[in-house]
Amino acid sequence: MKQITVAIAGLGSRGLDAYARYADEAPDEMKIVTVADILPDRVERAAKKYNVPADRCFASAEEMFEQEKLADAAFICTMDQDHYREAKAALLKGYDLLLEKPIAASQEECETILNKAQ
Repeated sequence: MKQITVAIAGLGSRGLDAYARYADEAPDEMKIVTVADILPDRVERAAKKYNVPADRCFASAEEMFEQEKLADAAFICTMDQDHYREAKAALLKGYDLLLEKPIAASQEECETILNKAQ
């Protein structure tokens, strides 16, 4: 099986403690290569744990998704109200997504994300 590289936006309990844990359990299948969070201590903790270089650590999901595509997949685990904007940015860069619920605030926004993903 090919190892999947992952960008994680939002390093709280879901992003870092739940989803990232798979990289510990199956390192031959998943590698965390870039991280973003508005709290610098979370970024530092994740970078240290997963050996993410400083140039792949970002102060926000927006900053991370402004870069060229850095991974195969993006895990969006930020605040609910940010999901729509960040999912659109990630999809435009060509990331596969793991998107926390709620996907977006309205059916129209959900359909927009679905259409961009397809």
